[in-house]
Order: sequence, then C-alpha cells, then structure tokens
Amino acid sequence: MEAKEVRNLPWKEVEDWSALCMTGKTVNFWGHTVKRYVTQEDVDIFVSRIFNDIAKKLKIPYEDLKPILDSENGPFYAMEGRIFEICYGLLPNGRRLRALQKTLRIPDVSALDQTDPTDKVGACVKQFQELSDLEKVIFLERIGKVSVKVETCAKDVPKTTEN
Repeated sequence: MEAKEVRNLPWKEVEDWSALCMTGKTVNFWGHTVKRYVTQEDVDIFVSRIFNDIAKKLKIPYEDLKPILDSENGPFYAMEGRIFEICYGLLPNGRRLRALQKTLRIPDVSALDQTDPTDKVGACVKQFQELSDLEKVIFLERIGKVSVKVETCAKDVPKTTEN
C-alpha cells in the first residue's frame, strides 16, 4: 500500500487512550504529588506513537504517512492548540481532554490485520505455476518433496571403419 491510498481507507476515532501518560503534577507544600494531569507534550507523544504503529502495520515509512495523518487531523491540532494556549495541563477525566480525544482520527487498519492465510498459499501456487519445469523440480527438491538423481551412462558406440 502506498501512502496516498491511506486516504481511501475508512477512518475512525482513537478508542484506546490508556497509553496516554500524565507527566504533569501539582505538588503541595511538603513535596507530595496532589494531582496529576496531561500535558501537551504527553498528547503529542501519544499521537506520535499511534501514528508510528499505523505506519508499521501498513508498511509505509512514517515520514511518508505523517503528512497525510496530520492533514486529516487538522481539527484535532487546532483544538489542541486552543486548549493548551489557555491551560498547562488537562485532568485525566476532564471534559476538555474528552473533547480532544473525540477529534483524533486514524485510518481503520483492523481489516488489514486479519490476513487470510489462503491468500499467501494462492500467491505461492501462482508463483509456482510460473516456474519452468526445471525450476519446479529444483524447488520441489529443495523443500524435500522429491529426490532427483541424475546419472549418465556411456553406451558402447560401435566403431565404424572408414575406407
């Protein structure tokens, strides 16, 4: 699959945000963490990881895929900019974070994960059929299905006398 073909896939919201870290924290007078929150850097790292995973699943270089994912997520980046312009961090169950989460979209690659093994077998059969007879014998010999032994024997050829 090429990067430009990703636009033709169905797109969906990111459902699993459990890997989103919360590195921001509020500390009280005694140095104890009182509250943890999500920073813009946390969100950017999470998004980068999601995009990398998609690139690996689709076997497309990240550098080729990222511009497409970024352009499809214009509303996400616009909202992220507005939110983090007015606050440093978001509460993990806050309404702003939930609203932001609903705007991140990714291509649905779930159907691509379920490859049919018969497709691979069919591809192998097709390639096998394209081989010459000699190549087929060599292939079958290499996988241990046939054993070919070539022996030559010299026949006694009657000598002719020339006059």
